[in-house]
Amino acid sequence: MAGIAKLIVVGRVGRDPETKEVNSKQLRTFSVAVSEKYKNKQGETVENTTWIKVEAWDKTAEVLSKFVKKGNEIYLEGTPKIEAYTDKAGVAQAALVLRVREFTFIGGTKQESSTEKTSASNAAPPAEDGDLPF
Repeated sequence: MAGIAKLIVVGRVGRDPETKEVNSKQLRTFSVAVSEKYKNKQGETVENTTWIKVEAWDKTAEVLSKFVKKGNEIYLEGTPKIEAYTDKAGVAQAALVLRVREFTFIGGTKQESSTEKTSASNAAPPAEDGDLPF
């Protein structure tokens, strides 16, 4: 039986999309901040923010690049993957990456909240497994 992994993210866009071409396909990447607030034992409000790298391919990338701007609130669905890399200090790191399959704009200006939704089931390239640190 084939498995499935799905990640749903609702957060704020941290930077405008960047465009690259990979194997003749359009790739757009940007980051989304997902914040959680809670009270600690001392009663102080604490905010934790998790940054998620987002990648979109082809048609999905094209639509996102027209409308996604830093600060927009967005709902994203897609396939999660872990991307291993070495930081500037030479330390091995890992990042959570979301390959977008569907998205909906929420919040923001009236024009942006018109609930633009798309499906990109065949827009992503084949998975690149690579060497993961686990």
